[in-house]
Amino acid sequence: MANQLVPSSSSSSTPSWTYDVFLSFRGEDTRTNFTDHLYHALNRHGINTFIDHRELPTGEEISPTLLKAIENSRISIIVFSENYASSRWCLNELVHILECRKSKGQMIRPKNSYDAAFVDHSLKYKNDVEKVQRWRTALTEAANLKGVTLNEGEYGTKKIRGIVVNLLEQDEIPLIPESFLKMVNLEFFINRNAHFSGRVDYLPNSLRLIEFGGRSNMYVPFNFHPRDHKYVLNLPSNFQPRDLVSFDVSYSGIRQLKGFKDLTKLTWMNLSGCEFLEKIPDLSGSPNIKSLYLSGCKNLVEVDDSVGFLDKLEVLFLSGCSKLKRFATRLGLRSLKGLYLDGCTRLERFPEIEKDKMKSLTHLNIGKSGIRELPSSIAYLVGLTYLKAHGCELQNVPDLSGCPNIVELDLRDCTSLVEVDDSVGFLDKLQTLKLSGCSKLTRFATRLGLRSLLSLSLRGCRRLESFPKIEGKMESLYHLDIEKSGIRELPSIAYFTSLLTLKASGCELQNIQPLPFGKKVKFDEVSSWLSLDLEGCNLSESDFLVPLDCWSALTVLNLSRNNFVSLPDCISKLVNLMTLTLSNCKRLREIPILPPKIWTLDLDGCTSLDKIPKLPPRLEALSLCNCSGLSGDEVAKLENNLLNAEIEWDGWHEYDTEFRLQLNMVYPGNEVPKWFSYTFNHPTTIQPIPEYEWHEDNREGEFVGGSEFRFEIPLKLQVGETLIALSSVLEPGYSYGDVKFFVIHGKETFEPYLWHRTDIKATHVRFALVNLKEQVQQGDICQVVFRIRKGCPVKSCGVHCLLRNQGELLQLSLRPTSNLGERPRPRGSSDIVDDEYDQQQQWLSSSSEPAIDHPKRRLIDPSVPIDIEEDEEDEEQEQPSDSNDPQFLIY
Repeated sequence: MANQLVPSSSSSSTPSWTYDVFLSFRGEDTRTNFTDHLYHALNRHGINTFIDHRELPTGEEISPTLLKAIENSRISIIVFSENYASSRWCLNELVHILECRKSKGQMIRPKNSYDAAFVDHSLKYKNDVEKVQRWRTALTEAANLKGVTLNEGEYGTKKIRGIVVNLLEQDEIPLIPESFLKMVNLEFFINRNAHFSGRVDYLPNSLRLIEFGGRSNMYVPFNFHPRDHKYVLNLPSNFQPRDLVSFDVSYSGIRQLKGFKDLTKLTWMNLSGCEFLEKIPDLSGSPNIKSLYLSGCKNLVEVDDSVGFLDKLEVLFLSGCSKLKRFATRLGLRSLKGLYLDGCTRLERFPEIEKDKMKSLTHLNIGKSGIRELPSSIAYLVGLTYLKAHGCELQNVPDLSGCPNIVELDLRDCTSLVEVDDSVGFLDKLQTLKLSGCSKLTRFATRLGLRSLLSLSLRGCRRLESFPKIEGKMESLYHLDIEKSGIRELPSIAYFTSLLTLKASGCELQNIQPLPFGKKVKFDEVSSWLSLDLEGCNLSESDFLVPLDCWSALTVLNLSRNNFVSLPDCISKLVNLMTLTLSNCKRLREIPILPPKIWTLDLDGCTSLDKIPKLPPRLEALSLCNCSGLSGDEVAKLENNLLNAEIEWDGWHEYDTEFRLQLNMVYPGNEVPKWFSYTFNHPTTIQPIPEYEWHEDNREGEFVGGSEFRFEIPLKLQVGETLIALSSVLEPGYSYGDVKFFVIHGKETFEPYLWHRTDIKATHVRFALVNLKEQVQQGDICQVVFRIRKGCPVKSCGVHCLLRNQGELLQLSLRPTSNLGERPRPRGSSDIVDDEYDQQQQWLSSSSEPAIDHPKRRLIDPSVPIDIEEDEEDEEQEQPSDSNDPQFLIY
């Protein structure tokens, strides 16, 4: 009988324990059986347990070591056995345990009778009555605590009601079937993570719960790979567990089910991943089954018809049963909520539905199955909300008007699908309709009145030439994808008053002129946030964008891979346009004035473009990669505009970072802009550092080495905002995304734009303008590092500092101080200005000598606070400083 000693309320302080548990037991009774099992179980669970492995010595005095172990144990567990009270050693140990209970906090729960033993003690110690009384008192106190007694003559196995195997790590356990023979009262057997070697040939009929596989394996995808089976489970013919409630032998080597007759209490059955199971027998004798999991039984061929009429069944999983050919011919499952047949590639026929018996079904998944046709009785599934048939062999979708509650209809990649019934166009609760990849679809619902529809995808429906007629407003639709379909005319998008995204790239559209906008629909009701994708639509006419009021809703426009020569003037009327993509428009030569709110402009691969448009004031990203038609003069003007244009920042893209990347661009060129103060042509090889390995949904990874350009710039600002201009010259033959990141003051900049990778055909310049927040404007040195991934040559890099105050962009001309060591040299005053362009841009030069003839130029000592708001008269009285400190040249 095992007893736990619980802390007494008399304990006044919390002692420091050496052991979690102290075991007190009679060695000759339980050392090699119960106590041994208990000791190892406690240790497996990380419980520090003290056990005296020595045999009892002659005498009755407890060793000091044992006394100390009792005193330093947080809990004592006493294993009372038949001869426990006969041992003077055990009784003295018990007395000390109870003393510690009162002084340090422990408790006991035993109950048994040891009268005969105390008669012997009284006779032997008749002259020491006090000692015997202490033993009796201790035993009585312990006996008054609750315990479990094994009856005389029993080995303990008959008392075992449950077995739970839960190892810290997966391990293989030798299994002896005969172990179960005497466990006539065993009710539950749970194995969490062990693998059994050997065969399970016997299980007691008293079992109510069997769990060998773990309920975490309820659902197995159709492409799963089952674990190696470590044990074979052969249920004996006389195994008839009448009280069985839960049966889980998932991933076992079970080959057939025997004894599963008249199991009226069975509610849970999990056979997932049992790869040797070939048939599910008659289960009509188990009418109370609620959950049946058969996923991943890759050799399962047949499921008995009785499964189709289990009235209490709520969930039936057959996912991934790739050899299943015969499933219940009829279904009358009144309580069924979910039926999963996805991945049953050899199942060609779907059962007939019994009328008025399948109202509870909400989820039906036949994706990637071999089912070729849905019966007309599918209309009896009045409660159906999710129908997933992606990648199956369906040839048509029948009348679904009897399923008015469908929310999602997934028919993606049904490559044999030819026709979808008109009833689908009027499912009032339908929110998601997926028909992408249905390459043979020729007839889709002729009319649409889907008031709840949120997303419609017809991508890749090459044979579908016409879009359904819209009946009334579809006010919920926000995503429409007809990309790479055969549709020649765009739908009446004015009816889609909440539309956010319209993808039509790859369609055979000739123009957008035929858009049949409804006269009864006001354009101001169209969503104020609209994305339109017309990539590769063979648009060539100069007036393909019609200046209708609804175009004011456009925020994202993709016209890539089209054949027009110039954008129409009406492009400027897209007053809310923020992103314009014109990449690989090979004939595009000129662009008129762009809308004012554009902040991303992609012109990659526009090889005929010979003139750069005026940059919008809010521009943050410009890509001119592989624009081979641009002349050197156009590039020079672009670099001039970088500082002449007023760069706005209105907080649209506030990121939780130390920096704000205000401008980022790539354009043809072979050197850092001439007005940069610091340039360097020789990078330093560096040791492995963190690098981004681009993933689909994150940028985490490890850097395996590369090179870097390091700059240390003297800087001391007291007013305004610091802007760091960064530039790098990229060699051809690799992606401009290979300049991985900039590090300023030891922290990476955030680069939200132009992060995609485009191979460059010639030398290009990358330019970035970074706004430092106030918290990093500290100290006299600004450290800037360019990090480049291994094997990607960068010709040179440069850094320049700017100051912005009250909307005015000012230049800072800085010299390195002598105590900074060797670092890139700034372009000094000895640079010769030869051409007219450089003369006009002389204010951009970073020479440390002031141009005192300029009416608005002055030299400021950086150690003195700058008052930008002083009047013009004071400016004229300012004199150049004779200090040798770095100078700020303010324009």
